[in-house]
Amino acid sequence: MEAVMKKIFSIVIPGLAVLFLFYSNISADRGIERIVTGKESRYALIIGNGAYKTAPLKNPVNDSRDMERTLKELNFDVIYRENADQRTMKQAISEFGEKLRQDRGTGLFYFAGHGIQVRGRNYLIPIDAKIETESDAEYESVDAGRILGKMEDAGNKLNIVILDACRNNPFARGFRSNPSGLAAMRGPVGSIIVYATAENSVAADGSERNGLFTKYLLRHIKTPGLKIQDVVMNTRIDVAQESGSKQIPYEYSSLMGNFYFAGNGGSVMPPAQVPVTPQPPVIPVTSDELTNSLGMKFVYIEPGSFMMGSPENEPGRDSDETRHRVTLTKGFYMQTTEVTQGQWRAVMGSSPSYFKNCGDNCPVETVSWEYVQEFIKKLNRKEGIDKYRLPTEAEWEYSARAGNKTAFANGQITEKECGKEPNLDKMGWYCGNAGSKTHPVGQKKPNDWGLYDMHGNVYEWCMDWKSDYPSGDVIDPAGPSEGSSRVYRGGAWSRYAQSCRSANRSSNLPGKRNSRLGFRLLRQP
Repeated sequence: MEAVMKKIFSIVIPGLAVLFLFYSNISADRGIERIVTGKESRYALIIGNGAYKTAPLKNPVNDSRDMERTLKELNFDVIYRENADQRTMKQAISEFGEKLRQDRGTGLFYFAGHGIQVRGRNYLIPIDAKIETESDAEYESVDAGRILGKMEDAGNKLNIVILDACRNNPFARGFRSNPSGLAAMRGPVGSIIVYATAENSVAADGSERNGLFTKYLLRHIKTPGLKIQDVVMNTRIDVAQESGSKQIPYEYSSLMGNFYFAGNGGSVMPPAQVPVTPQPPVIPVTSDELTNSLGMKFVYIEPGSFMMGSPENEPGRDSDETRHRVTLTKGFYMQTTEVTQGQWRAVMGSSPSYFKNCGDNCPVETVSWEYVQEFIKKLNRKEGIDKYRLPTEAEWEYSARAGNKTAFANGQITEKECGKEPNLDKMGWYCGNAGSKTHPVGQKKPNDWGLYDMHGNVYEWCMDWKSDYPSGDVIDPAGPSEGSSRVYRGGAWSRYAQSCRSANRSSNLPGKRNSRLGFRLLRQP
């Protein structure tokens, strides 16, 4: 036993199945609120995925069903999903987030199934995922940060996330690097993170009804009078003993109070006057969407990698589209539409557009890159932040593709000029369907990430100076530090279909403007 305990407390970096307890609303100028069981509203979302075609798992469905029953006994209002595809998982997370926003009670999320890490981020795998490479994982799965974002957006006081996703990576053959298990995550002050085994390690899909970690976790969360710290410690000891120290849960904790799953006899600890300096989490916590004071809508774009440029056999391809891998390490919010005439006038008090008669909901155009910078400065002042800017060329193409490798976000190009291009017809305005004018934003089909008019209507200015692409892989490219012309992307109402491809590049002097040139904004988290 002594050897086991020494092993337990020698581990300093956690991993895998994660229990994350997050206190939101901690302030340095008041007491830290102690959360106890009994009277607070409790909501849980439970997802158990086992019916994978390539690597089925026996325990997750049993684990999730038993967790559902246990949490209902502990007065949790439970949303339950079993063997869920990606769409079902995302819908359930949105439903759960809405419940938390309405009541701001305690929130608990439990997932059992396959989970993998890709470049330091953790992804939960739906049963319909088709993953061949690392980049596929980002589009076929669900980022663990999504649920944390919903919880933060709700503003409730206490959130728990349990990820029992510690099996071997079933897609490892197609990965260039193959770290085992999940990546380490760290929460802010007021958090507890419990790992079923060490970082970059795996636990077997147990031979009994439940997996080893969840079996003991279920036992101890039902024990009256146990603080969450004691639940974790008892679970850790039992798992270590049964596995012969091959699997040892570990915890990271900066808790300022106590939480009881099954009651504590009614006592409440008094607030402690503790100054707190919040620490940012390693994995960003973000909400999926936001709307600013002008009604501009933005959708969160998760970080990831993609092939920028076009293959040599793509119809309409230009020589400046050399294909290369780009990795974006930071997520961002992209405006769902181009900036409209009404939004421009609300900030600048002017109407520069050639197509004024199109209306307030049509894209603003006839704006130079330099004029757009004035708009951004005024908008940042108006909003009291310094987070709005133009996207880089890489951020723009990454967003336009929305995980797709084809010429358009919905398929390949078959018509290069102004003839009928069936895929582009569904997503954008170009010379084949625009009638020689702009159109109100958002009328065509959005891409898979909820962005409208990335193909056609008006070109969109980017931040970069125009230059040749590098031949090798790059991380967070922002273009050269100087140049003569600025990049714009996406095609326009008067342009050929080939100019509306995701990879197509154009540029002009930063002081130039015409009726084809508009923009959309990026907002930093």
